[in-house]
Amino acid sequence: MTKMRAAAAALVAALVTTIVPAAAETWTKSDPLDDGGGGTYSSDLVRIKVNHAQRKVYVRVRYDEFVGEVLKGHLDLRRGDEGPEFNWQVAPQFAPYTTNLYRVDGWGSVLSPGTSWDLHPCQGLRTRQVSEQPPVFVTGIPRRCLRIGGSPPSRIRVSVAAGDAVGGSDWVPGRHTWSPWLAHD
Repeated sequence: MTKMRAAAAALVAALVTTIVPAAAETWTKSDPLDDGGGGTYSSDLVRIKVNHAQRKVYVRVRYDEFVGEVLKGHLDLRRGDEGPEFNWQVAPQFAPYTTNLYRVDGWGSVLSPGTSWDLHPCQGLRTRQVSEQPPVFVTGIPRRCLRIGGSPPSRIRVSVAAGDAVGGSDWVPGRHTWSPWLAHD
């Protein structure tokens, strides 16, 4: 009877590990009010939450005040390569929130005006507003769109900026600064 219980327990354990999806890693960062660096742009990011989920990378952005500038996100997929490999942009003041994903080569290509970015078509890439007050937007980026020579990334880092289309005004966690690596196994 003990062998039967042990076999049943092993079977249940095997089923649970195959049914339960891989764990997604989540990171949340609050940002001080009015730290946008001045200038002509006044949107103020106050909190971001990144969820590296099974099928998508979700980035939830909360503003203290939203005045309609561009929201940009940067994704780093390669350790040892300092800048981003992907960039997404959305102009949240224009519903239905057209979101574009670009393949970029480091910070220089993100910040240089007139640089030709490689528009990276991505079916399922979406941004939606989930709250008007406070203004909250969620962008979902399918992991399959983030492939560089093979399978979707197992780890990512994120940096988010609000402001103009080139440099941004308010960055979370900071200008040219990344979230910790977020794993998805």
